[in-house]
Amino acid sequence: MIGNWLMLVLWTAYSPPPELSQLAAAWGGYMAWCERLQGSVTRNQGLVGSPPSKTFRYDLKQSPFGVVFGMWVNQRETVRVHSQSYGFELQRDFGQEWKVTHVGSSKEDAEELRLLSRTYTAYGLALWGASNFLPTMIQEPDFRLTKCEPLMWNGRRAAALTFTRGSAKPHAGRIAAGRILALPDKHWLLVEFDVIQEYIDPSNRPTRNPMMGRVDYVDLDVPYPIIRRHWIRSEEVGIAEGPQTITLDFDFKPGSPENSEFTLTAFGLPEPFGVTWDRPTPWWLYALNSAGVLFVVAVIVSFWKRRLAARQAA
Repeated sequence: MIGNWLMLVLWTAYSPPPELSQLAAAWGGYMAWCERLQGSVTRNQGLVGSPPSKTFRYDLKQSPFGVVFGMWVNQRETVRVHSQSYGFELQRDFGQEWKVTHVGSSKEDAEELRLLSRTYTAYGLALWGASNFLPTMIQEPDFRLTKCEPLMWNGRRAAALTFTRGSAKPHAGRIAAGRILALPDKHWLLVEFDVIQEYIDPSNRPTRNPMMGRVDYVDLDVPYPIIRRHWIRSEEVGIAEGPQTITLDFDFKPGSPENSEFTLTAFGLPEPFGVTWDRPTPWWLYALNSAGVLFVVAVIVSFWKRRLAARQAA
C-alpha cells in the first residue's frame, strides 16, 4: 500500500500532461505492430441482466498484400476482400455455396477495409467503432485534451485524460466528450472510459447519453499487449427497456498469410479473366533444383577426372 502511494507521489510529481503529438506517436507505433494480427471477433449485445439478443462474428486476415474481412450475422456470411491484384465480395447462407456479389475494388473500398482492420486489431484505442477511434479523433481540429490526472491502476502507472470533441454536427453514436483511463507505459492503451455519446432522437433532436466501458488484454506485461475483451454499458435517453451492454471478445494472434489467401481461389472459385498472382515457390522445388544442380556438377567433375586420368595413363 505504501509502495503504491509512493509510486503515485513520484508519478504525479514527474509526469507532465502528454502532448497530442506524443499520443499520436505512441498509438501509431502500436497500430503498426497490430498489422500482423489475424483472428476473429465475437460481438454480443443485449439488455443489462439479460442473455444476448444479438450475436455477430467478424473474421479478419491482413498483410501488406491485402485484407479479408468477414461478417457472420443471422445465418448469413459476407466476406469482403481487397488485394493488390483486385477486390471482391462474397455471400452465402448457412450450409450453402459462396456466391460472388461483386468483383472490383475502388480506392474508397480499400481504405474502408484497411480502417476496419486497423480499428479491430487495435481496439484498445477505440471507444466505440471506427468513428470513435482515438488516433483519428485527436487529428480533428476541434479535439481538446483538457486535463491529465496521474494515478495508479492495479499497481500500474495510469493517467485519466479528460477531453472534448467540439461542436461538430452530431451523428448516431458520436462520442462528444469524456474521461479515459490509459496506461502511458503501454502505448497509452485504454483500460477504462466514461464518456458522453450523442444520438439523434425520432424528432431529429440530438440527445446525450452516458456510456462507460472497460478493456482487457491477454497479457499487459508484454511489450505489445493484444486485446482480449472490450465491454461497454450505454443508456439511451427515452428507451424504456433500460441500459444495454455490448461485449466484443477478441481472438487474435500474429501471423503472415500467403498472398493466395486474398484471392477467389482461396474460396474455391475461379479467378477473374486476365488476373494472375504470384505463387510462392514450394520449398521442395528449391530442394529439387539444388539437387539437380549438384548432380550436374558431380557429372562434370567425374567426366574431367576420367579424362585427366586417361591423359596421364597415355
